[in-house]
Amino acid sequence: MIVTDLTPHTQYEFQVRTASKNGKSKPSWPVEATTDEARPESPPKNVHSRALTSTSVIVQWEPPDIPSGVITNYIVYYWLNPSDPTEAWHKKRAGVHHADRILLSWEAPLFTSDLTAYVIKYNSTADDFTQLEVSSSKLQTAVTNLKANTDYTFQVYAKSLRGLSVPSLSVVQKTNPLVPTGAPQGVVVEALSSHELRVMWEPPPKSEQHGLITYYKIIWEAESDNGDNNDNNDKTGVVVQAAEKQRSVVISGLRPYTMHKVSVAAGTIKGFGPGSPPVIAKTFDDIPGAPRNLKLSLVNSSSVAVKWDEPVDKNGELVGYSVYVEELDAEGRPVFQGVIRPVQRTTVDTREAVVHDLKINTNYSFRVNAYNRKGDGYFVKAKTIFIPPIAPSEPRNVHADLMYHQPPLKLVLKWDEPEKTYGIPVLRYRLRYRIAGGQSDEFETLFLNDTGTTIEPLKYGRMYEFYVAAENSKGVGKESLFTVQTPTGVPDSPPMDIHYKFDAKAKTLQFSWLSPPASDHNGEIKRYQTRLTLPSGSDSITSEVNENTITYQKVEPDTKYQFSVRAGTVKGFGPWSDPVMAQAKFSESGKLKNKICSKIV
Repeated sequence: MIVTDLTPHTQYEFQVRTASKNGKSKPSWPVEATTDEARPESPPKNVHSRALTSTSVIVQWEPPDIPSGVITNYIVYYWLNPSDPTEAWHKKRAGVHHADRILLSWEAPLFTSDLTAYVIKYNSTADDFTQLEVSSSKLQTAVTNLKANTDYTFQVYAKSLRGLSVPSLSVVQKTNPLVPTGAPQGVVVEALSSHELRVMWEPPPKSEQHGLITYYKIIWEAESDNGDNNDNNDKTGVVVQAAEKQRSVVISGLRPYTMHKVSVAAGTIKGFGPGSPPVIAKTFDDIPGAPRNLKLSLVNSSSVAVKWDEPVDKNGELVGYSVYVEELDAEGRPVFQGVIRPVQRTTVDTREAVVHDLKINTNYSFRVNAYNRKGDGYFVKAKTIFIPPIAPSEPRNVHADLMYHQPPLKLVLKWDEPEKTYGIPVLRYRLRYRIAGGQSDEFETLFLNDTGTTIEPLKYGRMYEFYVAAENSKGVGKESLFTVQTPTGVPDSPPMDIHYKFDAKAKTLQFSWLSPPASDHNGEIKRYQTRLTLPSGSDSITSEVNENTITYQKVEPDTKYQFSVRAGTVKGFGPWSDPVMAQAKFSESGKLKNKICSKIV
């Protein structure tokens, strides 16, 4: 794109960022550019003159305020009668001092009959003279290869065959400054607070300054760690400070707990030089910002589920969240005027909570904030929810009897009606139950018209949770929880995945297996019973082991054995596994050739 309406010969700083319907990216690192030159917009300043000799006048002036570029020369107009038109005036072109050269001019001596050349001697120090010889036909020359921003002393000699003349009066002239070619040194950045950094530096090396350092520019950029593409104005910045002030600056308004890259550049009247290598520093942490997207929903007549999203500005390592609840009166004012304490705290990875034991027919206000080691953060905007007075209270006196003398295992569960029905008759009861700590969190759900039921079949060796709630035409009330531990039984299924390994040299046969599926244990597996049928088919060896492996000694190669195993609890053993046949055949080298278990069907 083309940026218009800029000032001629002016250094600008540009940053670019991408934008979409979802927001803007962070800006690029600043890039500097200088506009082209234009004709000067203002005249030279402070023009004055004085007589040097009876035939010469020196005219002096200062550059214009708005040069619109680099001034290459000046034109001096002079005439005896100022009232004459300007076109009739004499004019003389005057050169301009540069950073690396000076235009030197002089008048010829009165006697020039045997003049052969002019010799120019100049120096920038008392002991370092340079000599330059020019043709006798020239009355001016450009002295080049000079150092920027340096005072030089010039003298001109006339040279003839008889030698050098007396030198002219010494003239002292200073070359113009340049943009520094070196960056400030010793840049140090330290955090002062969660929003401030102090930057300190030393000037560039003297040989790389090329003029009087008048300003320093401090450029900073915050590193983003959350992929946020919102407005990035607070992620970059530039501070310009005059050089006569101390060589340090405090950058304020920064993001807490954020890495910042800081670079410093020095500048003369000609512009800024290169920036120093970025120094990275991190602001201190601060209390977190407010969580986002607070949501409330009724779980039942006394519980509310609260959900939220993490704050955009964590400002440090979050520790957790606090949930605050306030009871409100009919006018929406807090009933309790004292210090409100959180009803629940969650870990940093848990962004939801269920608040219980709330009153019916009551308005509640919920707020959530995050906290870190700096303390409690800002609250999300409070939301209110009304607990309606419609659901009955929880059923009373829930109790149960286990029927385990004859299979299947049964449970007779009974309860009494709720204490409070709020004038609305109970239509039915909802019973939810599950195995506590099981592989699934899903419930079996029954809807009942009576205050009791028989549940069968149950599994042995399990802890069951039963939740009973009354329901009327307006909803489901609070649940009563009742837990039952069923007695240990024998396993429902045999061990699985039987393998064997035959060692011909040691004449051993080792079997291994896995325990039955966890859902069929019916208690803690304490032991295993194994049975090995010998080749005759009439005799067998029965053993009990505590591990899921057994080794038989003194077995013969090229012989078939049948093996079965069953698992046991303190109540007894479960079913035998299907018999497997173990057979080892050998190659001519005597190495084991086959290690496959095959079921006998």
